[in-house]
Amino acid sequence: MRSVKIIIPVTLMLFCAVCVTVGLVVAVIIIGVGLYVKNCIDFIILNKLQIKNCDCGTLWIEIKLNNKKYAVGVIYRHPDPSFKTFSEELFSILHELNDKKYIYFVCGDFNINLMHYSKVKCVTDYVDMLHSLSCKLLVDKPTRITKHSTTLIDPICTNDVKSSIVSGIIIDDLSDHLPIFIADFTAEHFIADLQSRLNSKLNFDQLTSVNLQLELLYESFHTVLEDHAPLINPSRKQQQLSKKPWMTANIHKLVMKKIKCFIKFITKSKHVPTLFISNFEIVLIG
Repeated sequence: MRSVKIIIPVTLMLFCAVCVTVGLVVAVIIIGVGLYVKNCIDFIILNKLQIKNCDCGTLWIEIKLNNKKYAVGVIYRHPDPSFKTFSEELFSILHELNDKKYIYFVCGDFNINLMHYSKVKCVTDYVDMLHSLSCKLLVDKPTRITKHSTTLIDPICTNDVKSSIVSGIIIDDLSDHLPIFIADFTAEHFIADLQSRLNSKLNFDQLTSVNLQLELLYESFHTVLEDHAPLINPSRKQQQLSKKPWMTANIHKLVMKKIKCFIKFITKSKHVPTLFISNFEIVLIG
């Protein structure tokens, strides 16, 4: 197994960790969002980037890497607030980020079903507005699926239009919304590093031995490969964790609580076999 080092731009493997806390205090909706950031990444919170005139939770951070500024945002929009107000304020934020030369990524639960593009005018206008800012939508399939509907309400948007960005949806019942992610990896750094080392070691003008040149070629390639994707021998526990890297101790505790509540509920019906319960536990915690 090789551990690939993603070098640019931000090691962005965003699970779009939208931690939504909703509470009612005298009919006022309090909405909060959270964003997990790797310990080795320095960042500052951009407090001025807020959607103020509707019930939304907003959080933006700035990360500087390789002399570039990245803004990463997470937003939760309550289904009830004014669609027009939200669109206008989001447009203002993205326009400001473009003016300040940020490369941005924004994700979350917007409660805007993008599957209705070209079918519902307000959704079409909203998506066209994003496109007018050179903002690309990286998720194009439903992220919430129920017995009655399939909706795409958890987008990832960016003005970074590089073709190296990979995005996707993870089929898992971690919550009622499917986890989404993006990752950025190109072979440019690997090739440049390999070419640099070959140029410094191989001299075809003074070729004396084909075997020696091949040996140097193999040595250079192997060294670069180990630098960019080192070979590791994970333990059985590490292999299990690599399948579900988001399964921290706290999340595992919450999953176990969910299992207990689920078992308590379905055992009352007396129609669900024990095998089904066991399979449910395996799917959740592996």
